[in-house]
Amino acid sequence: MKLSMPKVITVFFLFFISCSPTQANDLVTSESTEKGEFNLPPYNGQCFYSEEEALSELEKLKGESNLDFDIKVIYKTGPVDCVGRVWGSNLAQGAKIDKDTNSVDLIVGKEDLNNLSREKQLPSEYGRTIDLGPVKASLFKDFTMYGDYITDIDYFSEIESYLYVGHQKSIIYISSEDSPDPLPLIDLTRYVGTTENWETGLISIDPIKFEDNKIYFLASYTDKDISLSISVFDFDLETGLIDKEEELFLSPQNGGEDIHHCGNIERINSNTWIFCVGDQDTLYALNENSLRTDLYSGKLVMFSMDDDFNVYPAITPTYNPEIFTPVGGDVRPKAVLASPPIRSSFEIEHILALGFRNPWGFAVDDDYIFVPDVGHNKVEEVNLIDLNSLEPKFFGWPHKEGDFYYARDEEGSFWDYEVSPIYQHSAEEDRCANIGGAIHESDSLPGWNGYFFFLDQCTYEIFIINKTGETVFRSISDSIESPPVVVKNDNFGNILISTYTGEILMLELDSLNLSP
Repeated sequence: MKLSMPKVITVFFLFFISCSPTQANDLVTSESTEKGEFNLPPYNGQCFYSEEEALSELEKLKGESNLDFDIKVIYKTGPVDCVGRVWGSNLAQGAKIDKDTNSVDLIVGKEDLNNLSREKQLPSEYGRTIDLGPVKASLFKDFTMYGDYITDIDYFSEIESYLYVGHQKSIIYISSEDSPDPLPLIDLTRYVGTTENWETGLISIDPIKFEDNKIYFLASYTDKDISLSISVFDFDLETGLIDKEEELFLSPQNGGEDIHHCGNIERINSNTWIFCVGDQDTLYALNENSLRTDLYSGKLVMFSMDDDFNVYPAITPTYNPEIFTPVGGDVRPKAVLASPPIRSSFEIEHILALGFRNPWGFAVDDDYIFVPDVGHNKVEEVNLIDLNSLEPKFFGWPHKEGDFYYARDEEGSFWDYEVSPIYQHSAEEDRCANIGGAIHESDSLPGWNGYFFFLDQCTYEIFIINKTGETVFRSISDSIESPPVVVKNDNFGNILISTYTGEILMLELDSLNLSP
């Protein structure tokens, strides 16, 4: 799913004035204040203070007033002229600072990360892709009548039906051979929280079992607090009642945004699943969440579950918190990373791999996983994870997109565990985001079996890659007229493409007149 742009930080400007730091401070200290309190200097809006000036002034006022509060510096992109200068705060202009004040945050302008890299050109392997020409696609299902679009498709063999995740309405739809037109089945709106950001909502499901006329299933969604929840539900087909059995995992936002949840759920075997979590960070991954071993953010998480929905560990690598931890400081330019960083404090269970930004649309085969990762705006990549390997795996973010470095130096022991993508192309020539992903598994065209299919969300190009990454085809279909949302399989292993307008298309690969 493509990353929407983050919300613009709102800063309240109570007044605008051009003056020196000393003149500005006179404006807010001219009023008499009681002992033990002072008014916040004009940190919001005009970049009067350098970082050093603001810290010095704030420490002085803090000491003179005998107050005890934390001072935190947050680096964020702001006005171009405000790099290295204070342009905002967590408090209103002129706010009273007293014994009830716990923290004062200074927002310091940082350089645009887009211009900071030790690489001069973007790495891209697009030139080695093989153009197959156009491919035909036919309409599989249409949800436009519901004003909804689909972010997951599962064929549940126990009831011989398809289940579709309606992201916009937080509804699960159903269709079958006997009733081919999709119908609303399960309404999860009472559990799901949304914002104006299209990444929030009901995201993915995976059926567990059908028992006593009830469908038991896993669901990933943003809850009312906009945290990513992985929970077990049951739905009674006779009564129409829905019940939340158990919440298995909860991953809160850690960057103050409502983006990069990921949330795909895929089954490995009868009792083991994998789900993804995006970095849940700021736009430039200020907090390095993907490196922290005490968060689910920026990870693939693998777990097992018994018949009573009790979670127990699957076999996953060990991630040492002293190795896999944010580095902060000047590994990237100081204005890019939180300083001081919040380091990993323990190892959370179930981490399969880390270092992702938003691995939307991963796909599972017998002993490996194809994992696309949506880049910020430099490089789109596809990775491969060997499920038989117990080596820790770091996939680069937030210090790299593909082979594009944001870091000035490779500081940190986690680089010893870096895994390079099997394919990458630059976000150039209108390409913008990898949308995964499904592995072809159809007996009708076995030559394509084992190939991973993904699309670019802006050009609608279809990419087809083998396990080694050595062979990459590309195609285009005139039938795709709106941005792709997810790529899945039908019950025969054919490739389905869900689009933003609510149409689901099936690729007709035999129209290519080519089978590898």
